[in-house]
Amino acid sequence: MFEWLKSIQSKGPRTLPCLEGWQLSINAVLMLWEELSNTHDFRFLLTNRLNQDCIENLFSIIRAKCGLRDNPDCGQFRAAFRQVMVDMVMIPSKLANCENDVDKFLCSLSNIKEALNPIDIGQASTSFLDTLAYNVKSILSVCTIPTENDQGLSLQESNILNYIGGYIVKKLKDRICNVCFDKVVGKLESDNCNHAFTAEKSLGSLQYPSTLLLGVVQHLEIKYREIIDSCIHSLCIKAQISETLGKLEILDRMKCVDCHTDKLIVHIMINIRLHHTIKEVNRNLRDNKDRKNRKTIKFSHL
Repeated sequence: MFEWLKSIQSKGPRTLPCLEGWQLSINAVLMLWEELSNTHDFRFLLTNRLNQDCIENLFSIIRAKCGLRDNPDCGQFRAAFRQVMVDMVMIPSKLANCENDVDKFLCSLSNIKEALNPIDIGQASTSFLDTLAYNVKSILSVCTIPTENDQGLSLQESNILNYIGGYIVKKLKDRICNVCFDKVVGKLESDNCNHAFTAEKSLGSLQYPSTLLLGVVQHLEIKYREIIDSCIHSLCIKAQISETLGKLEILDRMKCVDCHTDKLIVHIMINIRLHHTIKEVNRNLRDNKDRKNRKTIKFSHL
């Protein structure tokens, strides 16, 4: 087939990209088979397992959730994936032109119930049950909606605020006294789930806020959300927000006559949040003005 594809000539001046891609795929499979057979003593290769149709079918169903969602964010993808897993709507229609490949991607709830039935446990092998339990736990850990902390913030939000707190520590360095800096700076805690995002992103170069500073940032964030909608279009918006946030009692623990650490924290936090809020407002205004039907855009090139 590879030699035959090379012999095909186009009647026009343009070459056919599909033929070049086909040759590349065949050549890649041949090279892969040579590596696997000679180096790793493979006796056969199931080429059907090399294609990405199953993941494409999964993503197409994720996009179809809630109407038409081409670019879901992390939270939307998690929610759609959870619903798909529970409902098992990934099973394609009988009229579909693709194989039923999703059953290899996830186990159905009926299979889980049958496998975990007390009557069958004695007959099943221990290794099978251990593997099944681990797989189910892994899937559910990815799909489970995160719980909230005492301030009503999800784990993801707490991780983001921890990252913002580290940025605040960086900005406060060399601007406050050593006593105040010891209050705001913290260390990586491997068992602290709030440090997961910063730890993965920093590679040891980012700062970590102290527990006290993280609590201050969380309270500032909650209060900011409460007041931003009412003053987003007002004059002197930063002064209004600063006056409101500066009255939080938790800031009393950060006050310093010489450094004014509490005011600096509020100032930096407002700059960060206002920048993001204004960016989102401008994006929404731009999208509403130039919004087109996304299905029409997809076919506009035809």
